[in-house]
Amino acid sequence: MRSIYKFLHPLIVILFCGTITQLASQDIIHLMDGNQISSSIKEIHRDRIHYYRYGTADAQVYELGTADVTKIVFENGIVQYFNDIPVGIDPITNNKTTPQPPGSGINSRTKDKAPASQASTSLPEVKRETARTNFGITVGVNGASGLYTYQNIAEPPFPSPGLTFTGGLVFEWNVTRNFHFQMNLLYKGKGDRIAMANFAESLDLPPVNNHVLSAEGEGFVSRTVHYAEFSLIPTLSFPSASGKSKFLLGLGGYYGSAISGSKNADYTLRFYQDGELTTEDIVDETKDMVIVDLFPTDNNPDEIYIRRFDYGMHGLIGWRMPKLMYGLSTSLGMVEIEPDELFARKIKPRETRHVVVTLFFSYYFTS
Repeated sequence: MRSIYKFLHPLIVILFCGTITQLASQDIIHLMDGNQISSSIKEIHRDRIHYYRYGTADAQVYELGTADVTKIVFENGIVQYFNDIPVGIDPITNNKTTPQPPGSGINSRTKDKAPASQASTSLPEVKRETARTNFGITVGVNGASGLYTYQNIAEPPFPSPGLTFTGGLVFEWNVTRNFHFQMNLLYKGKGDRIAMANFAESLDLPPVNNHVLSAEGEGFVSRTVHYAEFSLIPTLSFPSASGKSKFLLGLGGYYGSAISGSKNADYTLRFYQDGELTTEDIVDETKDMVIVDLFPTDNNPDEIYIRRFDYGMHGLIGWRMPKLMYGLSTSLGMVEIEPDELFARKIKPRETRHVVVTLFFSYYFTS
């Protein structure tokens, strides 16, 4: 499994570097004075338009009065007319709109007329401050496994996924319109669930004195470790053509601290010589793990030790709407989670790192 671990590093770097090409849609605002503004429309109200400037990394939202606008030509070719311009097309429904009297400040997203005081007022272009930070809550379901690197002894099959859960707070800090830092403060369950039938099949038992050895198993060994985790993920966003949603791609890191853990073993493992049963191990037990900062202090062979601190890489892909986001994230641990003193009691060394894939859903209170 060490080769898999080494392979993932350049693959993730290549994936991240390949995302620097950014996508954007361009909408053209035609003004009464004949000038044009290249933009990406954010939203249209009865008497004003909010938009981003096209072709810049500016995260500011600009505002323009509809009384100064003749039409907007959207990136997909749909045209929306304002004031006394001939019949237009609604960019939402593709239905024709009714011409409005001059200065009415009406757009095709609403049939309400602006008050006369607003209709007669020409609003200059002004810069509006967009939200720099957003926050919300997130929940998810994890497929958690270990990444096993054993030396000269049989290692569990990879993946050996167990079902765990994630939940907590999510924050966004917007640097530009298409780049932000995502920060998560989470509870996250990690661990694995090893099927002993698969483990027995993976055993390579050499012949002994010309006798053929084999093994079979049933049941599972499950380990669950509960972590408090913080992650920081630089994230690129790629707006959709409508500008109402965007695709997110990010790669960063995480740092976790173990709170508690347990191991549940409920399995039977049988060994055969020339087809004859020689040994049968039946195990049914549950044990709490002992969390240690660096190394165990007593090295009790009856205890299960787990290292407290875990850190590694964290990546995500997602689809972000104004208030909602859903997607897939994955984390790869860089820390061997079982202390070295534990291995000193084993005949052969082994290493295990956390691998977690999460299907998540987030709700934002601000946008």
